[in-house]
Amino acid sequence: MAEQLLKPKRVLETGNEIALRFTPGGFGTEPWKRGRVSGQPGQVRVDGTEILLIEDGHERRVEIGGLRSEVELLGVEAAGIETGDGIPVDPA
Repeated sequence: MAEQLLKPKRVLETGNEIALRFTPGGFGTEPWKRGRVSGQPGQVRVDGTEILLIEDGHERRVEIGGLRSEVELLGVEAAGIETGDGIPVDPA
């Protein structure tokens, strides 16, 4: 998740390498002040069994699963992973 989804979104918005931190319910990127693509402050996180995108204070979530909805939410490509392959997630 971090390498294939969070990292590409952070690089897209900041031009910087990935920077992760603990967040409520999981882990995520450091927040960015103004995205290069979105033009908004934001952050992307894994929260339990969901990917969470926060842009300009608004949250959008999708369940982690077949990658298609995750890729669409973040506007990135998951290099080396076919969408629909499925990612097993243990909520514990």
